Amino acid sequence: MVEVVRAAVLDHEDDLADVSIEDAPDWAKRLAVIAQGEVPVWVVEGELPALVDARTERALPRVCSVGLITLDDDPDTRAEVEGYRGRFTEESLQELSNAMMSQWFTAPKVIAENPVQRRIKRQNCVENTHPMKWVARHPSPRGVALLEDYVRSSKPPNRPYNVEMLIDHAAKLLCTIELPEALGAMLRVHDKARRNAIREIMDEGIDAARRRLGVTRPELEDMSVLSFGLDEKGRRDFDYGARTVRMSVSGGGVMFEDLSVGTKRKTAPRGLAGDDVEKVAAAHAAFDLCVKPIKAELRLQRGRFENAMITGRRWSAVRWREIVRAHPLLAPIAQDLVWEVWRADVLVAHVRPTE
Repeated sequence: MVEVVRAAVLDHEDDLADVSIEDAPDWAKRLAVIAQGEVPVWVVEGELPALVDARTERALPRVCSVGLITLDDDPDTRAEVEGYRGRFTEESLQELSNAMMSQWFTAPKVIAENPVQRRIKRQNCVENTHPMKWVARHPSPRGVALLEDYVRSSKPPNRPYNVEMLIDHAAKLLCTIELPEALGAMLRVHDKARRNAIREIMDEGIDAARRRLGVTRPELEDMSVLSFGLDEKGRRDFDYGARTVRMSVSGGGVMFEDLSVGTKRKTAPRGLAGDDVEKVAAAHAAFDLCVKPIKAELRLQRGRFENAMITGRRWSAVRWREIVRAHPLLAPIAQDLVWEVWRADVLVAHVRPTE
């Protein structure tokens, strides 16, 4: 459904400049008036996605998106804006949430380029947590990934306000999202939370999921490893139009192969004459979303395997094949390791998995 609605939004993107707010419903016109209020300084209004009217399934002018995210001190206005939220499709609200979070990530550059906007340094946390709350309110896998990226960042790209508090806030919001991706994110960022109270909240959510599934915490961590759309051999093909580029994962990282000539490289190949420009752009957008997370996930899982070796953890043969051997990210790491085979507490062999 996300792809269908997103396509509907994109179909209207070229026409948005010609859409008059006068042709919109009365409630949308009211949002346009509200849009003149207090908008977060880091918001790039022209780059916000269009919201889709849930009744007509038509995209509305971006001014409606601006009005919906306005921060107004008047409680009556806030309540009015909240009432309009249900008039839009959930998918378009997710797109708006993710766009807000993405713009927030780049806000320091905007502030640095525009000294007038440096007033944000004097503001409280309301504006800084605004995009996080939107992502938690309208969760999607992409939104969860943005929250996780923020928590895991060694140098969080955010305002000069209380950085540690903001990281804790993002970690806490992950606990409120009922998506499988959120559980995996909690497992991965647990140790990044600054305060013990936040880690305890995350522990409660993780333990509840563990009990519900009837597994141990290490097994839950195994089950929560992301696959990033890779096939069972750790590969994912991207259409460039005239050729196909294959992204593959090994224990050493990510590689790209131009299947038309068989050349491999560590960076994504650029478009060439004859390639479909739109398909190349879509492929590179996908690379931007998954390459760095894949590398981070590989580092994390190598650490988990090292810890498993130190603690002497064992898998049953069936679980090992299901969880490790068949996983596109874990299998390449497993191939670089030597494994012990035990029967009735007797070591019977040392093996190394092959393709």
